[in-house]
Amino acid sequence: MKTKQHKIALVLALVAAACVALSIVRYIYSGTIRHLYLPWNLLLGSLPLYLAYILSQYRGRWFWVLFIVWLLFLPNAFYIVTDLLHLNPIEANLEHYWVGNYRYALEPNSPGILFDTALLFMYSSYGFLLGLISTGVVHDQLLDKKRFKPNAAWLTILGSLFLSGLAIFIGRRLRLNSWDIATDPVGLVKLIANIFLHPIANAEAWAVTLLFFYVSACFYLLYRSLIYLTKP
Repeated sequence: MKTKQHKIALVLALVAAACVALSIVRYIYSGTIRHLYLPWNLLLGSLPLYLAYILSQYRGRWFWVLFIVWLLFLPNAFYIVTDLLHLNPIEANLEHYWVGNYRYALEPNSPGILFDTALLFMYSSYGFLLGLISTGVVHDQLLDKKRFKPNAAWLTILGSLFLSGLAIFIGRRLRLNSWDIATDPVGLVKLIANIFLHPIANAEAWAVTLLFFYVSACFYLLYRSLIYLTKP
């Protein structure tokens, strides 16, 4: 089992390195630091999977402590999808690429914007996949030794994905992150309570939350089905 886990970890590390390699290529050819935040976001997005693996090694009280920590960092994996917003043509046209003596403006269908499309897609899809994998690991642990009944485990996982959708709204629109739990926990609790207590006044929050919950839940169901169908 450990050999299999090591192989999976190696593949994940290689794909992460491939993502970083694209960022390096972009920096070399563009001479700008735009999108250099992506490796950091990917590192944050990988934390839930690492925490899920640690969680799988514990039982009893520590399992639930680690579950809460995992839940706090899970949104970082799915959040990377929102980095696709940085393909905004207005922002993109502020830059250009030099390849030899040729200048490529970041206009629709230019090599520059197509490269950025591939770059952002690779990071966002990989981060999203890490989120699905870590959720699957935790799901298995909830079912392990009948800790939860299947329906209760599914409700817990779907609840986790819903909270991730809410965290994506808070992170993208309100510019808060997981660290604010430590720096301003009271303010964060008040913010979340306000969203739940006044749903009409916070219609945008609910719309974004439900949208990302819908997307992540659909892909998780697909991921879970593929895992089940490919089991020997």
